[in-house]
Amino acid sequence: MPDLADVALPFPAQLVAQMGAANMPIPWACHNATLAWIFHAEFGRAVNGVEFATHFLSAGPILTALAQQKGVKLASPSGGAQAVIPKGSVLIFFNGTAKHSCVMKEAHLIVGYNQTTWFNGKGGDHSFSMHSTREIRWQGSGSAVGANGEVCSLVAVPQSAAKLRVRQIVTGAQLT
Repeated sequence: MPDLADVALPFPAQLVAQMGAANMPIPWACHNATLAWIFHAEFGRAVNGVEFATHFLSAGPILTALAQQKGVKLASPSGGAQAVIPKGSVLIFFNGTAKHSCVMKEAHLIVGYNQTTWFNGKGGDHSFSMHSTREIRWQGSGSAVGANGEVCSLVAVPQSAAKLRVRQIVTGAQLT
């Protein structure tokens, strides 16, 4: 199966799920994009709208559980060094719940959607952006400042754990 970092690319269009006779557009928000990329990495193909609507409409709670159960809290690098986070990791800003999620494209490069105000660099609403780990707004030794000045823990979830969780959700397998 593909590496999560390799499939974390801009999406061509909005995802649409047909719900009965109605079409339901699914915006590319941060958690939606993160779960769609994890699905693609685990199953080797893009998620379709029906699958997304069936399994991932509660994207926030899924990423909250990942952060709580499989996340490793990151500390700010010392002496102004750049943070190095394993390629393919799911990066989650966490403050009791998953506030923002994105993917490590490279050890120093973060990609995601809706990254406006999460980093020092410019992001866009419902659009793809890339940021250096130097753009993380660290506060103290283990916290990062997120959108609207919200202080969060920054946790990294290994892609193997993220992919396993998505597989469990899609197939109905028991949690481990």
